[in-house]
Amino acid sequence: MRVSRSVVEDSRRLRDSFLHARPFQHTVIENFFEPAFAERLLADFPAFNPDPARNEIYGGVWGKAVNTRIQQISPAYEELHELIGSPEFPDPMTDPALYGGGTHENLHGQDLDPHVDFNYDEPQKLHRRLNPIVFLNKGWKRDGSLEIHANPRRPAENRIRS
Repeated sequence: MRVSRSVVEDSRRLRDSFLHARPFQHTVIENFFEPAFAERLLADFPAFNPDPARNEIYGGVWGKAVNTRIQQISPAYEELHELIGSPEFPDPMTDPALYGGGTHENLHGQDLDPHVDFNYDEPQKLHRRLNPIVFLNKGWKRDGSLEIHANPRRPAENRIRS
């Protein structure tokens, strides 16, 4: 099992937490993966590659690199790719292209403006309903580094959770 036993055992409560969260559906799940699997993913996390960090409009290398071909990174990431598409994972339909997904590395000091995370895949005509974000940082401190916005395009209606 790659998803931690405690998450599986607590799945009903986590589901309810997600469904009843306000002002929008979300939940935080500590230790989602079994520790050994998380360690393998962390050990195999790809080194920062400046090629995908190159900004096509402004030029130059920015501080964020993305790899959507996770199954090609290592055997651990191949297992992760299989897990995402398996019944063990909580999404009823998975995007095989990982549109907007994959590994993302932001170098120290890199930030992102509030945005809507690839919620519609035009080629497949699919709306994203679940957007899992997994942090593999050891010793990461909850300091508001991640903010989830209800509607960043309408500040008067926006609600934020850190």
